[in-house]
Amino acid sequence: MRPGRIWAILCLPAVSRIPHPMASILFDAHGTAYTNCGVGPAVLLIHGVGLSHRIWAPIVPVLAKSRRVVALDMLGHGSSRLPREGATIEDYSVQAFSLLDHLGIESSAVVGFSMGALVAQQMVLDYPARVPQLAAVSGVHARSAEQRSAILKRAQEFSEKGLEPFIPGALERWLTPEFRQAHPEVEGEIAAGLSDNDLTGYLRSYQIFATSDDTLAPRAGEIHCPTLVLTGEHDSGSTAEMAHALGACIAGSQVVILPGLRHLLTHEAPELLAGQLDAFLDRDRQIGSAGR
Repeated sequence: MRPGRIWAILCLPAVSRIPHPMASILFDAHGTAYTNCGVGPAVLLIHGVGLSHRIWAPIVPVLAKSRRVVALDMLGHGSSRLPREGATIEDYSVQAFSLLDHLGIESSAVVGFSMGALVAQQMVLDYPARVPQLAAVSGVHARSAEQRSAILKRAQEFSEKGLEPFIPGALERWLTPEFRQAHPEVEGEIAAGLSDNDLTGYLRSYQIFATSDDTLAPRAGEIHCPTLVLTGEHDSGSTAEMAHALGACIAGSQVVILPGLRHLLTHEAPELLAGQLDAFLDRDRQIGSAGR
């Protein structure tokens, strides 16, 4: 049996981002851009809306020491093709499994950040036997009516005004003031990446991000694989309350709240995040194997 749920706040300091080179970008037969490195049990990394596989640059070297690590660009992001008009969260799950099929990977742990955490949950629900472990990082769950109204309003404003006017607000939500002051180069890198987004791809993806937690939340109890739910203490969009609520739905899950941090853990606390993921994947792979 897997151990019961653990709700924890870790008293560990955040660390600054350390840049690492990424592997060369490859493409599958369906136009999905990805990187692929390391040998061992597979781990698929899925980024958040408006970002790309590059957010995982500091994380990959840690995980790839003993694993095969694949990081993709979601539909409409980075170098991947655009999502179709009217796309749903299932399209992003199909994209991920098609990439795994292309690589000959039958089963893979999945680590999703923000919107990627929603895609990861959809993957577990679509093909549970193919996802032996799930990590939802800075994810959303069962937004309140007020929270949903605010994010849908933001989506409408994006369509009317583009992304540029909203980048400063995103940076404020995503990073602590102390980190922004100490690392303006990181802030500039993130802003540039947001500016480079294809607006059509972004809007189609953002609409899914804004609404999919509503359909996924009632099904969270169907997730039975070892699961880590992790977020920053001061993340205003992917709140600690959401993390605890999602954890409460998934039997035996582990919930970790990183103190003093906001949304973009991949940039502000990459070593801390990598350590959490590395430990979870090692521990719960062993637990999951023993239970099968």
